[in-house]
Amino acid sequence: MSSHHNASAGASGRALKVVLEAAQVDETEAARQLASLVDAETAAVRQLEQLLQFLDEYVAAGDRATLPAGHSTGSNPALNPALLGNRYLFVDRLMDALKVQHRRRASIGEEVARQRARWVELQARRRAVEKLIERHRDREREQSERREQALLDAVANSGPARLHDHAGHAGRTALLPAGKR
Repeated sequence: MSSHHNASAGASGRALKVVLEAAQVDETEAARQLASLVDAETAAVRQLEQLLQFLDEYVAAGDRATLPAGHSTGSNPALNPALLGNRYLFVDRLMDALKVQHRRRASIGEEVARQRARWVELQARRRAVEKLIERHRDREREQSERREQALLDAVANSGPARLHDHAGHAGRTALLPAGKR
């Protein structure tokens, strides 16, 4: 093979390394973004759970406060219509906050799914480039072995008269009897 082919094989190997490095950077960034989104989703779930727990506790406390203690509606301030109205408004606001937080968690969950799919795709792309590089190395190794074998065959077939290097250039003249050179 010519030295031009060797140079182009080396250039394509270097180009593949650049592509691999870019794929690794993309995959790492996608993994970082995925981790960030998973953290945000975890925080959103935790906040949703806290809101639910607060609502449950608030409603339970209100239920206990509205139970007739002294059996006279006038003696139980929790049964005051204005206070009951405020409680219902507050519970409505909590319910609205829960709905908003539930939508937020669902939205982040969708982003996590999209980012996970992107990361998996970039991971597959990086692996494909690694396989391509490995095949390229195997092909270069096979070509090198064929060139070496061709050189050995050429040396064996030409006899001791004249040796050539692997690029086909004239090498040294072997020691032959003076009349045979």
